[in-house]
Amino acid sequence: MTERSGTASTRTEDRPSPFVTIVVAIRNVAAELKDSLDTFSRQTRRDFEVLIADCNSTDDPAQHFAGRDYPITHVVQSDTGIYDAWNKVLPRARGEWLIFMGAGDTFAAADTLENISQALSALPETVMIAYGRVNVVGENCQILQQCGAPWPEARAALGRLEMYPHQATFQRRRSFDQYGPFDMGFRIAGDVEMVLRVARQADPVFVDLDVANFGFGGTSSTARNRLTAVRERIRALEGSGIPGRYHQVLAKAIVLDQMQRLLPESTLHWVIDLYRVATGRRARYRG
Repeated sequence: MTERSGTASTRTEDRPSPFVTIVVAIRNVAAELKDSLDTFSRQTRRDFEVLIADCNSTDDPAQHFAGRDYPITHVVQSDTGIYDAWNKVLPRARGEWLIFMGAGDTFAAADTLENISQALSALPETVMIAYGRVNVVGENCQILQQCGAPWPEARAALGRLEMYPHQATFQRRRSFDQYGPFDMGFRIAGDVEMVLRVARQADPVFVDLDVANFGFGGTSSTARNRLTAVRERIRALEGSGIPGRYHQVLAKAIVLDQMQRLLPESTLHWVIDLYRVATGRRARYRG
């Protein structure tokens, strides 16, 4: 494991502690990482750091660090998946609050960190998780949906196996000492399991703010991984005692998995878009 700093002129231990640590796990996604770093650069509030968990990338992500006016800690390591990557860099996080984003995820506006930090500062010490809304953007660059609602609604949506806005979720650093690290028994739904684990003791708090943009097509949203994601979410929900009509969503995921195996990608995308439009939603793939 090696560690490099994006601010070589200032040692980590000499810098004041940031309010927010942005954790990004990467592996050969330098172009997408640049998009995220660019949006971090535009933030009007500056007391944040970026912690990059890099699984031995070979596409030189460090080429995009130059000229950034915020601390970047680049940890090159071997890991077994995203939750292992996050767990390994957690001891290096210095912020009071942590947000875990994917390469290519961006903040919704230049004042996002400023606005969310004000809301976080006003929360009681007992609140361990706070979250806002995520804009889910399709391959046609349109916003497919917004994800994020007050906790009773969000909890009910999780029971329907709908998306939780993890890219807009902030968790206190000290909560990991109290509740433990991410469960590596999950490959895709470990973020959901973490939120539900903490929520058994203290309800997450919703902040009425657009926080992040998430490009549809991440690990859990591809047809190839959706069946695994659904099964893992069911396991996390059942472990937290949240009831739901899981068999219907699981059946749909099984059908989609079989279609993905049998149909060409273009045909699969056409069928998915046809179904979405027929059910009153925007097409995901066509412009």
